[in-house]
Amino acid sequence: MTDAQREELLWLYRTEDPSPWNYAILALSFVALLSGFLILGLSSMAKKRKVTAQYKAASNAEKPLQMERMLEQEKQTHVPFSHTLPSKTAAPDSPKSGNITIQWKDGNVSTLFQDDREENV
Repeated sequence: MTDAQREELLWLYRTEDPSPWNYAILALSFVALLSGFLILGLSSMAKKRKVTAQYKAASNAEKPLQMERMLEQEKQTHVPFSHTLPSKTAAPDSPKSGNITIQWKDGNVSTLFQDDREENV
């Protein structure tokens, strides 16, 4: 092996102190993290401003109409207060307390637990 080949191999397989490179990557990753948080915060604030502006514009445009509609609906659906208390007896078709019924998507209604009583307590 000649001296030139040896110098070339030493240059090719050189080892140096990697701490400046490690510190540079650490600093760049910290800057990237901060800029990401900054962009996230700015976009969320812009979205919030946009949504609140839309709600304000919609509420200002519909406020008189909405109030009139609410008053009309209240007049139509107003039921005077009844002074009678509900009866203590339940309707015969109402489920018993503790009885859980499930209505399936196909329309069948079944109970979660069977009606069998515990025989030996």
